Amino acid sequence: MSRSALKINNMYLLGAGFARSIFEKSPLNDELLCKLIEFLKKKSPKDRSKNYPNEKLFDVYLRKYQTKNIEEFLTFLDLESLNTKNPDKIDVEKLRTEINSLIAKYFIRFKFNETIPKKPWLRDFAEETLAKNDVIVDLNYDTFMGSLLDFCKVWSPNGGFSEFITNGHPLVKKIPQNKSIKNNFYLNNSIVFSFIFFIPFFLPLS
Repeated sequence: MSRSALKINNMYLLGAGFARSIFEKSPLNDELLCKLIEFLKKKSPKDRSKNYPNEKLFDVYLRKYQTKNIEEFLTFLDLESLNTKNPDKIDVEKLRTEINSLIAKYFIRFKFNETIPKKPWLRDFAEETLAKNDVIVDLNYDTFMGSLLDFCKVWSPNGGFSEFITNGHPLVKKIPQNKSIKNNFYLNNSIVFSFIFFIPFFLPLS
């Protein structure tokens, strides 16, 4: 049976509220941009100059767009990088990549570990609630859900997201995807896996 012909049983949409139910300090969407800036400023000047976003350019666009919403801000940067008349086009593209890396570094603190599944409701969800051909759409920047499913041997990131291991296993859609987050994954006897390196963001209609 082709993947397109497989019937979806249940669909679960996971947002920042799910992450906060596990990690008390995990930021909600409108909190993340400020947390990233705080995280950046705590780094040493040497680190910030080499491995982190260009703070001057970062600040220029923060002031320009005046938004607390990380997805809006990244969408604005994407639009700036598509503007061929923008003299900062190349620098904005670099800034965008550096922010992806910053997000991954920030979320390392919310990395899965083997003590977390001791919370009964997490094991129950992974091992009992999930059923044949269920779909999980993960909107979070952390890798917790995929790592939990891999730990419980329900699903594996081996081969990339959005892949059925065999017919009947859960399908995990990861939005956003970020090549930097792969180092945050827990791997349960999995070999190297691949990602689609694409992060779609959409401006709200209102």
